[in-house]
Amino acid sequence: MSAALLLAHGVLGPRWLQLPEDEDPVLFFADQPGAVYTAFRSVHGDRFLGLSAHLARLAESARRAGLPPLDSPDSLRRSLAALMACTQGDQRVLIEVLAQPMPALDADARVFLAAWPLEPLDPAVYQQGVRAVLAPPGMQRPDPVTKTSAWRADRLAGVVDPSAFEHLLLDPQGGILEGYTSNFLAVRDGRVYTAGAGVLQGITRRLLLEVLAQQGVPVVLAPWPAAELGRLDEAGICSSTRDLVPVVQIGPADAAVTIGNGRPGPILAKALAGYRARVAAESAPAWPVATS
Repeated sequence: MSAALLLAHGVLGPRWLQLPEDEDPVLFFADQPGAVYTAFRSVHGDRFLGLSAHLARLAESARRAGLPPLDSPDSLRRSLAALMACTQGDQRVLIEVLAQPMPALDADARVFLAAWPLEPLDPAVYQQGVRAVLAPPGMQRPDPVTKTSAWRADRLAGVVDPSAFEHLLLDPQGGILEGYTSNFLAVRDGRVYTAGAGVLQGITRRLLLEVLAQQGVPVVLAPWPAAELGRLDEAGICSSTRDLVPVVQIGPADAAVTIGNGRPGPILAKALAGYRARVAAESAPAWPVATS
């Protein structure tokens, strides 16, 4: 990957830092105890969809983790705008909040903003779909509502099939909750099923549910049983960096259950188109904040 731009957001004002050329910012902070984060992408270079929701969730994650209150959203937005002004093209963005400063990195700041070029998925992923696998039993987020940095290390340790596109977490009853880095949607008889509790309240998931409501698709806030994968018509995973990716197989490569007819289905395809239309129409720069 290209070197990430890193901005320290501290009481002495924003300062530029440098990560090593091949350092992944997501993993760089993964061993910081008590840290929380939010991650998303830019579109059209320096614009964002749902940025207010990302910042609000970050503030709530910090509160639940017992960290000091964050600066105002406007202050973070201005730092983010300064970061984006030094980039070209669409970016992956990380905002990391630490429990304590990292003296080797910066003696003052506990909040860091990073940006690095977004590597878009091959269009074939959306046209053909992907294979997911079930995570090991008992593998769950410690606090599903909070994006903790420690979870990133936990999920790496929980990878059972590196060739799978995503791993899906189960609740104690065997219902599919979410992915390691995504939310999960299932479709049966024209209804979309997605867990309403025990999962990260993903921003992309929330926007997709709004799109589905506008399209007249009923949504059931309940996890789909993993034991009934063969009854599904469609499935998909969603996240801010990948939009909505169709899942056409779930399970080991040599014994996967085929979802529906093994191809992306119409309901989630239409939802993806609606979501992308919102991205095009509603994305806005981090700063200044639109008042209309």
